[in-house]
Amino acid sequence: MRIRSYRVALNVFDAIAEAADFAAARDGEAAGDRVQSNLFAALDRIANSDPTRGIAPTSFPQNYRRLKVKPYLFYYRFNLENADVLVYLLRHERQRPYTPATHRRKAAEAEKRNRQLRGGKE
Repeated sequence: MRIRSYRVALNVFDAIAEAADFAAARDGEAAGDRVQSNLFAALDRIANSDPTRGIAPTSFPQNYRRLKVKPYLFYYRFNLENADVLVYLLRHERQRPYTPATHRRKAAEAEKRNRQLRGGKE
């Protein structure tokens, strides 16, 4: 399936910056750069691959997926009819998991605050 519209919630960009800053403060500037590079590469993988390939979390709607970039998890949802993907959340794997209802709410909030990276209207 070819994705026509690919969007990333603004909070995801903030979370990537926080993760990079944390790694840089703990392990040096090069570590922060590596974390940021790895996380942006993962966003590219989501954008350029079949969105159904991600891990389907249990108890979630069928169109929700996650991608693990140790120690982080990207969460996204897709719409096959519209060929649309929305990356709505980045979390550290040690953070307490959200419920499926919270994920649906976070995705709905991301619909209002996101950046179009490919396709659709800017």
